[in-house]
Amino acid sequence: RILPTVRMMIAREFPWGNGFGSFATVYQVHEPDSLLHPSYMNHAHNDWLELVFDGGLPAVVLVAMALIVIARRVWRREKLGGDRKEILEGRLGVIVLVLLSVASIFDYPLRVPALACFAIYAMVLACLPASGNDPAAGKSFDVDAASLHSGRQRLIKC
Repeated sequence: RILPTVRMMIAREFPWGNGFGSFATVYQVHEPDSLLHPSYMNHAHNDWLELVFDGGLPAVVLVAMALIVIARRVWRREKLGGDRKEILEGRLGVIVLVLLSVASIFDYPLRVPALACFAIYAMVLACLPASGNDPAAGKSFDVDAASLHSGRQRLIKC
């Protein structure tokens, strides 16, 4: 019911978007009389459309870049093989991310803090390098124990 209005709002604000958190206020301005009722529409009930509305083209580019990075990491893990458990964990992470992405078409599940944390965990599972010899692993995700310990000590001092 609200999809035509949301599409019109996106077309009006593209390519820069209207700003994160502005959907409810802007929707009230454009809400058709036929949809007026005592409650109000706080979100688009489609996270992908709301992302385009809020963040515009820059948000779309950032999400596309993140998806490319995830896809490359998953492909590299599958190509290198390695421990069966690691491969299955990576596939589980991908499955969870796909399910949450599909659910985001119809509602906004990632605005629930527990599901957002679950999605981050799934992304970590999907993106962790295999324990095999990955020549590119050190370039993007791997951090040695000494660096982690050093960083942790700096945080504690703050």
